[in-house]
Amino acid sequence: MRRSLASRWWDALEWRRYGVLAAGAGAQAWWVAQAYSVQKVALQLALAIALATLGAYQLVHALLAIAGARSRRQEVMAAVLLMFFALMLLYPWWPVLLSVVPWAVVPFAAYTLPLRKGRGGLRSVPGIKVLVVVWCWVAVVVVLPLRAVVGDHVLNALASWLPVQIPLFLGVALLSDLRDGTSDPLALRTWPQLLGEGWTRALVVLLFLYVGLVVSLRGYFGYAAYTDGAVPWPELLVAIGCLFGAGLAVAARSSRPGWYYSVLVDGLLKILPLLYAVGAM
Repeated sequence: MRRSLASRWWDALEWRRYGVLAAGAGAQAWWVAQAYSVQKVALQLALAIALATLGAYQLVHALLAIAGARSRRQEVMAAVLLMFFALMLLYPWWPVLLSVVPWAVVPFAAYTLPLRKGRGGLRSVPGIKVLVVVWCWVAVVVVLPLRAVVGDHVLNALASWLPVQIPLFLGVALLSDLRDGTSDPLALRTWPQLLGEGWTRALVVLLFLYVGLVVSLRGYFGYAAYTDGAVPWPELLVAIGCLFGAGLAVAARSSRPGWYYSVLVDGLLKILPLLYAVGAM
């Protein structure tokens, strides 16, 4: 029996591989935006960024396959459709989009091109992979929603969020590189390849503990806690989530099954905003 067009397009989506990561991007965007805007706006930005993230990862995966002489027409079309929906959701902030997105697209393209894996572009620079990933995530997941909701006062907001998001994204990206240590070409010279698994795990543990400390201090010195003596439950729960992330880093090995990283490690990007939302109830 011939499958429907919708069924074929659904199968073309790499949602099993990148769905948790895209949801994490949306959750992080909501976490950032909700501090300065109403929930409706924060959720709209979160959904748009989640769709754009899924579409971007899908498109790169398809283009790499095409470079390897494999047909991926439906995957490319699905990626383009996802980014079109994201663009429509971001319609009220198109000027912001035009000012922020190039800061992510240019280094992303410089690293990805040419499409032959492990050769050329920024990939020839040792250790650059994780820095490009973190830069792009900060631009799209932090700077874009902040510019959308606070406008020209974005620098003050960035000063509050970058000390949390940069080490968080760096820790998750390093664990992803640790997972790919056996499959990444040695020419990439990722941090786990340069530092070794043990030092990489230690660095990620320190990063997650640092994030938990910063969030906890931000909660205890926040207005409500400082003036009313209220317990900063949202920040405390996020700190507990960071301890969970540190535990994941301690147990991380390149031999772990794929779900350990795609569900638990990538899922940390969703867990922390969820814990914040629970604590704020």
